[in-house]
Amino acid sequence: MAEEKTMQDPFPEVTKAAEELKSKRNFNTAWFMSGITDQEAAETAGVDQALCNTPAINDLIIEKYYQSNIRDLQRAGMTPNNAKRYASKQKNDAKKLSNMLIKNNYG
Repeated sequence: MAEEKTMQDPFPEVTKAAEELKSKRNFNTAWFMSGITDQEAAETAGVDQALCNTPAINDLIIEKYYQSNIRDLQRAGMTPNNAKRYASKQKNDAKKLSNMLIKNNYG
């Protein structure tokens, strides 16, 4: 019988990097359905990428938009208390949705 030859991977670094990327889960739920990675979501939101590929990335992004919403609502003429109340509701709704998506998609 002839020996079966095994072809050596000509680009082992590329193969390893591709496999690492495939193994990383993207937990961002703001852009989850559109295929945007955690790194892209963090960059878009202007937050530190240290929490990418963990569920905590959502809390960081949600908090960033919560603060931004308060500021924008006040600029639009809403009182500070009403702006915080309204932004808090949006924040809580976003956290509930985020937790549900993570539970349903990652167990």
